[in-house]
Amino acid sequence: MKILFMSQQDAETLVPNKDVAIISIVGIQSPPRRLKGWTNRLDLHFDDIVQPTPGYKSFTPIDAQRIKSFVKHLPSNVKTIVVHCLHGASRSAGVAKWLNEVYKTNEFPIFYSAYNPLVYKLLKD
Repeated sequence: MKILFMSQQDAETLVPNKDVAIISIVGIQSPPRRLKGWTNRLDLHFDDIVQPTPGYKSFTPIDAQRIKSFVKHLPSNVKTIVVHCLHGASRSAGVAKWLNEVYKTNEFPIFYSAYNPLVYKLLKD
C-alpha cells in the first residue's frame, strides 16, 4: 500500500480513481472541499489542535475508529491511500504516519516531526 499525505489544494487536483482511497480532513472553519467522484472517501471534521481548546474540535477516539474502520473495509483493488488536511503537514501526517506503520511501508519520512501527536496517539491506541 502506498500512503501519501498532502494539502487540500493538492488533493483537489487529483483525478478520482477507484484504486485510490482518500481521507479528507478539514477543520470547522476550513474552506469547503472540492472532491467529487471519489468512490472510496472518508470525510472528517476536526481542527489541528493537540488538546481541547474552546471554539475548536479536537480529534477523538470516535474519529480514530472511523479511520480504522474505513481502512479495514477498503476494497482489495485500492493500492494507494491519500490523506489530506488544509496544509498537508500535521493532521494528515499523523494519519499517514500511523498508516505507514500499519502497512509496514517504511515510507514515512524518518525525521518528519510536524505530525499531530494527538492524531497519531489515538490511532495507535
